[in-house]
Amino acid sequence: MGLFSKITLLGNWQIILCGTILVALYLLIEKRKDLFFSFLVSMGGCSVSTAFVKELVKRQRPFGISDILGYSFPSGHTSHTACFYGFVFFLLLQKIRNPLFRAGVFIFWLGIVSLVGFSRLYLGVHYFSDVLAGALLGSVWLLIGIGTLTLFKAKSEPVHNAHRVLLTRDSGKVSSYFAFLFFAAWFVLYLFVSLSSFPVYAPGP
Repeated sequence: MGLFSKITLLGNWQIILCGTILVALYLLIEKRKDLFFSFLVSMGGCSVSTAFVKELVKRQRPFGISDILGYSFPSGHTSHTACFYGFVFFLLLQKIRNPLFRAGVFIFWLGIVSLVGFSRLYLGVHYFSDVLAGALLGSVWLLIGIGTLTLFKAKSEPVHNAHRVLLTRDSGKVSSYFAFLFFAAWFVLYLFVSLSSFPVYAPGP
């Protein structure tokens, strides 16, 4: 259980919230209002809709631990993992031209979502349908956010040039420095939470 209790932290609200703040700051420093707006649409929509569906469905968790962790459907860890890391990797794809590397980034995103989702099943805190619904919900809001980015670009660029301009923007050395700094800060937080956090739930005998 130890390994998966650490993997599941990738979707914990502390990690996701800190990562969201860091990415938002990075986009503001880079003066990318279009990406900033789209990112907030994705993360805000994912958080609100996840909470709404939980309250609407009110499915009890396995082993009767809803009093500790709240309702089960959909999996908030999985939905926020799909949405947050999906947008981070979308930002990364803007700097990658090689089709093979781009495919690798996509597969890596799928791997993270799958690992976090499986960790929720392994720890006994969700049903499979919870995890599947969470992954779908997070992915939908990821696509909605990216879609609003295209609409935002269309206001200042011809429609047929919007996607090409987005992917070929050069952010320079300063952008790379801040990206590394924010990633390092997020990673340090993850290590701290991972080493100091122990699950307050466990399946019964």
